[in-house]
Amino acid sequence: RGGAGQWVAYLAGALCYGLGGGVLWAAQGAFFADTAAQIADREVLSPEVVTARLGGQFAAVLLGAEIVVRLCASLFEGDFLQWQFERPLLSLQALFFAFAGVALLAAIAMTVVEEPPASHGQQDRRPGLCG
Repeated sequence: RGGAGQWVAYLAGALCYGLGGGVLWAAQGAFFADTAAQIADREVLSPEVVTARLGGQFAAVLLGAEIVVRLCASLFEGDFLQWQFERPLLSLQALFFAFAGVALLAAIAMTVVEEPPASHGQQDRRPGLCG
């Protein structure tokens, strides 16, 4: 099944996913570290406590969202655990475009996220590659 074109599309998608994921996780790590430092300064807490608290909240949201997305995908495909429905509610193509649309909306929503104000130690910081 599948020919050379399918493999080229698969490998190109995997390459984009890997490169995009690497950039995204690095950016999230920098944003997370800056946020934790600012919260620690404002609430007069140790950075370790704030990092642990934010890490726990992030993990809970990430895993909760993953469970919801997988549950929705299973239900829309017409099955849940060992039970099969009569027919899928959405085709695989429709499901792909629905999730791609949600991802696109999330990416667009990230364009309106404001930069947090600089903390005490960051006021003399030069702008980096992204601003």
